[in-house]
Amino acid sequence: MKPPTRTFLYYIDDPCIEYDLMSHILLNTFIVSHGIRVDTRLYIVSRKHTYMIDGYELRHLYPQESSLRGFSKAIFCRNKLLPGVHIDHSLKSVGDKAALMHPSHNGLSVLDKPPDHYSGFYIILNNPDYFNNMFPTNTPRIHIKIPRGLSISSTITIINYVLDTWYGAVIRRKGEVIVYRAWR
Repeated sequence: MKPPTRTFLYYIDDPCIEYDLMSHILLNTFIVSHGIRVDTRLYIVSRKHTYMIDGYELRHLYPQESSLRGFSKAIFCRNKLLPGVHIDHSLKSVGDKAALMHPSHNGLSVLDKPPDHYSGFYIILNNPDYFNNMFPTNTPRIHIKIPRGLSISSTITIINYVLDTWYGAVIRRKGEVIVYRAWR
């Protein structure tokens, strides 16, 4: 059993104006120690474009702030197609083993038993009304306990921690794919 894929969904009017925020979202979504999460996708939906960043294909994303800012400017301001970046890419259809996750101040935490096995999680980080319309009404909804008032970066970190603890994570370190499992 491999860990489920994670698809983060974030809506912003113009990511070029907020490229510092986008840098932090990229950092917290993809960077793990010395690797990139290959089981993760990030959709940034804006008024003009939909950006899909795929961790499996992603290259040259480093945690240094200057590197992150340059990476964000290249993608969101110049619409540069770097490895793993797709522009105007539609949201893939939701499979029958996928669940929708919402950050919430009430809900499951890392100490709770994980829900039934899913092959994927779609995590709505903001603007749930916009994204909820894309999912069938019978898609399972899972609420993850996030303290009120946390930044988007902290929210992403907590969600990744909860999923890593429940199911393990698939990350790439120096070109290798390693599977970690926390639950037996």
